[in-house]
Amino acid sequence: MKGLVYVHQNHTKAMNDFLIKHMIKQTGGTYLEKKELQIIKAQFVERLKTMEMDEDLVQFYGVRKVSFLNCLYSKWLSESMKIFCLHKENIIQKLSNSTRNRNSHIRNRKPRLAAARAARLLSPPQRIEEPDEDESEVAERLLRSPVLNKEVVKNALRKTQERESFIRANPVTETMLRYPYLSDAELLVEDYASRKSMEVIKIKMNFELDILPLATVFSKEDCPQSELQKLQLIKEIDTYFTQNEQDWPCIKLCYDQCGGVPVSEIPRGQAPAIIAVTNDKDITSVHLVFNGGILISHKQPTAFLATALTLGSYYVFDINFPDAYMRLLKVLDCILHKTEPSSRDETDVKTFMKKMKEARRFLLNSIQ
Repeated sequence: MKGLVYVHQNHTKAMNDFLIKHMIKQTGGTYLEKKELQIIKAQFVERLKTMEMDEDLVQFYGVRKVSFLNCLYSKWLSESMKIFCLHKENIIQKLSNSTRNRNSHIRNRKPRLAAARAARLLSPPQRIEEPDEDESEVAERLLRSPVLNKEVVKNALRKTQERESFIRANPVTETMLRYPYLSDAELLVEDYASRKSMEVIKIKMNFELDILPLATVFSKEDCPQSELQKLQLIKEIDTYFTQNEQDWPCIKLCYDQCGGVPVSEIPRGQAPAIIAVTNDKDITSVHLVFNGGILISHKQPTAFLATALTLGSYYVFDINFPDAYMRLLKVLDCILHKTEPSSRDETDVKTFMKKMKEARRFLLNSIQ
């Protein structure tokens, strides 16, 4: 506006266009209408009376219009006009159905969308939980890979059951090739525990708690303390139920100095059984044998590991209990899982577990 005055621009339309653009730029579209300008003019005149004005401005329509316009721009526009425009803008925002409000919404739509898009880009990404299918696939892939970390494999065993259908449809040798973790005795016992929906520590606790009642059933004077004595006690259950001495025992103890594992003696078609190599004080190694060969070997095992390996191999490889080992395996099943014999079980199994129950009660009463 000052520029127009300096160049002696008297064209009214050009000055009006300049003023309108300037007001739109300053007020964001809430420019003043004619009636509003008249109100501001009256307010401006009243304010002039209270302001200290120089002589040029006192002569309201004097010759020096430039000084008047400078004052008009610096004081009147900065105070009265901006205050009035702010008041008008607040009114317009409350008129949701007005044309100006709708135009303002359309005009600001792109900036709002851009701001929202920028906020999404700057915000931290939200963690999306993978579905169970993907987790199962990852676990299955870990089980088919060589064992690098036993804890990782143990976690994977609880997250997938795909292996079970494969094991039921394929022989043991192919299963061992497909799942390398089965070559480890501890991981096979962990898999067995997962099939029974139990923790290994719980199964081990059941085993340890029944050692003393088992010694009472076999009339042992002292409770077994070493791992070898505990395994010998489990071996007595096998001997107790053995009907044909020519059958390969389910639990076979071999003395270390007598040649170790008799691999050549393992018959073809042999059901899962264990061979424990011992010395005078302890168990040096245990071997899971099957169909004429050795599937798994483990050094310095505990009596619990040897027992759980015997029973767990039938659950993991989905093999039915053979008749020769039926009674022993059902008794071990009741001991490790703390269950009672079913009505369909053999009479001698029920009788043996009844003796175990009486021995538990007797020991409990003696402690109290």
